[in-house]
Amino acid sequence: MTTEEMIKYDKTVEYRQKIMETLLQSETLPELCKNRPVDEEEIPDLIWNNYLPKLFVDGTITDKEAYILFDFDIYSNRVNTYDNVTFYIQIFCSKDIVRLSDGMAVRTDAIVAELNRLLDGKNILGIGYNNRVYEKIIESPNNQYIATQLCYKVVDFNEKSIIRAKNH
Repeated sequence: MTTEEMIKYDKTVEYRQKIMETLLQSETLPELCKNRPVDEEEIPDLIWNNYLPKLFVDGTITDKEAYILFDFDIYSNRVNTYDNVTFYIQIFCSKDIVRLSDGMAVRTDAIVAELNRLLDGKNILGIGYNNRVYEKIIESPNNQYIATQLCYKVVDFNEKSIIRAKNH
């Protein structure tokens, strides 16, 4: 089965591609994840090494780097006209590189800020705007890493305009 055929029967495949494409557009994330400057030729290697389209998978986090993992919960509405999508991003960072080189900031905070810049309030999936719901500390299965989880709810275009109207 080709990727195009999979997308026809499973929207998650398409959503994973769109999030991955967005992550790859960032000029900031590669250096934050690798803790060093990253050449343009190395960018494709971030896929499956530092950017993983699945939440924590044991054995994938092994180097003293930072990792961005993501996955989706998708529920169809009653009349199947649109999907209710929530997606989660987990950031794992080696304790050895938590402090940024300026000594004043935490690497996971810098990654969260860049992810929010790339994703929050944006129409990445083509079905609505990403609305950040929360950021929380999560327990890392590997005690050499710290972890943070972000959650975004994809809000239907009409629903977002109602939310905006209520807030103004």
